[in-house]
Amino acid sequence: MNLSSRSSRIWILVNACTLVLTLGSASLGQDGTRALTEKVEAFNSTLVQKISQAINGDTVVQQELLRGYLAPSVMTLAILFICYMVASSVARVAGGLVSSKIDLTLGRFLTKAIRVLLMLLVAMALLEYNNISVSGFAAVLAAMSFAVGLSLQGTLSNFAAGIMLLIFRPFKVDDSIAVAGVEGKVEEVDLFTTRINTGDNRHIIIPNSEIFGNKLENFDRNPLRRVDVSVGTSYAADLKLTRRALEYAIQVSAESCSIEDSQVVLMELGTHAIQWQVRAWTPRDCVSQTREVITESTKYALDAHNISIPFPQLDLHLGGKLMAKAG
Repeated sequence: MNLSSRSSRIWILVNACTLVLTLGSASLGQDGTRALTEKVEAFNSTLVQKISQAINGDTVVQQELLRGYLAPSVMTLAILFICYMVASSVARVAGGLVSSKIDLTLGRFLTKAIRVLLMLLVAMALLEYNNISVSGFAAVLAAMSFAVGLSLQGTLSNFAAGIMLLIFRPFKVDDSIAVAGVEGKVEEVDLFTTRINTGDNRHIIIPNSEIFGNKLENFDRNPLRRVDVSVGTSYAADLKLTRRALEYAIQVSAESCSIEDSQVVLMELGTHAIQWQVRAWTPRDCVSQTREVITESTKYALDAHNISIPFPQLDLHLGGKLMAKAG
């Protein structure tokens, strides 16, 4: 690469910085902007000239660039790296404390928030230390925030919903929920999205605005859940005998799964069967097992008492005579 090519690239980089500084000085007014622009242009000319002299072998200029530019830049990067490590450690400790004492979801959010805030403070302090005022960018940042806010209304609504979820905490990490047509276990709650792992091992990311604005079902909120198993019996079966058979099914089920309370309810006289419902209250972690065991025990108990489970059927009559029976 020749000298003119290097100088042109350096000139492009420096003038890009000039554009940023010029935008940041918009709040200073026309006179302030003109003065800042003249200073930056003078800095550009001097810096490009020194770099060219250093490339040509001027040792005095090389030492000046080393002491005045390279060494402070390396030191600034080193300080940023050390501060990043310290901020990450502080954020992990604070977030871990909140996760263990209060809530895992809030702890993860605070870990990220504390790290970002500490790094912003360090960056602002370094800019002020290098005589770069950050107050001149206030007006530009305000205007940019307004423009970005108009173009990112959906993103901001997700952000606001994420804040509300973290404040009200309708669910937490590892809770099983059903929302927005998705059912699964919560893996992580961010400011913009919520990550859910479904029962068939699918990973789904849902925008927070769709969660906070919709009906949400939290399966792990209460320690006990009720399991309902519906069954239909023949009209020829005795009601008292059927009730005893279903109660016996619950007793058998309680031997292999945890059942806190139970109930056998006569629901209705259906079109083709008498509808019953077996209800059992069980710990939330045993819902699937309890439902399966009760369903199996109900079938065995009805068979043992010779109580049939009818299926929908249709009788056809023609001229008062039964012609066919279809299931």
